Amino acid sequence: MFDSLDPEKEKRNRHILEVQNKALLGEDIANEIFCKFTYDIEKQDIFALHVTLEREYVENEIIEDSGTYGGIHFVPIDNIDLCANKGNTYYGNKIALLKPISDEVYYEYMEDTFVGNKVYITKVMYLSSVETWKYLSQLTVSLREHKEKLCQYLKGLENLLPEEDYTSSIKFIEEL
Repeated sequence: MFDSLDPEKEKRNRHILEVQNKALLGEDIANEIFCKFTYDIEKQDIFALHVTLEREYVENEIIEDSGTYGGIHFVPIDNIDLCANKGNTYYGNKIALLKPISDEVYYEYMEDTFVGNKVYITKVMYLSSVETWKYLSQLTVSLREHKEKLCQYLKGLENLLPEEDYTSSIKFIEEL
């Protein structure tokens, strides 16, 4: 399968085996709440750097990866700060809360970062809404731990999307 003389191919082969060893059935992680940042499809030109969103995330529906970027990437809600690891890239002005599907296979391809082809969307909320942050603060205490990073992300969104007001959300998070 891989040419053993090529060090790059050997490295890739080792990585593939490591990822395969981290395969989980959805039922193995069914008790966790997961999340990912997303956006309105009409804002695709702002947010879609690596993928093209075929359809928006909709509450109470299953979404399936239709691209070639390797699946739907998501993190546990307690690691919401990983969604804000932007490195000059903004991944959305909404958050989708996700549940794994019991018979689907998922991979933990990096620590606390999962990928799979299908997930169930339980809730979709705008990051500009204080109600979003109130709801999220009931699900996880990690907002308090990562409030500086999350506020910085929201301030960046405010500059990127001046028509959206993040002031109240930022204030709420800062006061946690």
